[in-house]
Amino acid sequence: MKNFAIYLILFVACQFLVGCDKDEDSKPNVEFNLDNIKQTGWKGTLTINNADKTDKTDVGLLFVTEKVGHYETPEVQAGNFDYIVDGKKIVISGLQARDLEGNWMLIEFSDDKLILKEGLHSETYNKTLELARTYK
Repeated sequence: MKNFAIYLILFVACQFLVGCDKDEDSKPNVEFNLDNIKQTGWKGTLTINNADKTDKTDVGLLFVTEKVGHYETPEVQAGNFDYIVDGKKIVISGLQARDLEGNWMLIEFSDDKLILKEGLHSETYNKTLELARTYK
């Protein structure tokens, strides 16, 4: 009976060890949707590839409400824009800075990172927004 109790204790201890998941500390998957981007701020780089020329500009975005956002660039340009989230697409319009306008496709989204691309399959002209969350 004594051996049975020892084996039972070892068995239960092994079950606790096997049941522990090493990935418990990993971040949960965050879904890209309107609720997860409204009232958030992002800062990063806008890259524009046009034929053989590439331009990079720092940009800041704030998704103020469910439909209206605000942008800032180092050239002291700032303004509002309208946006619509549709699945993995975000449509940005109504800008004075036309470089941010377009049908942006989601490339990557997490709690602290957002990558969008416009002109997804164009070899000659496309734009990429690589942003890090600055306000939650």
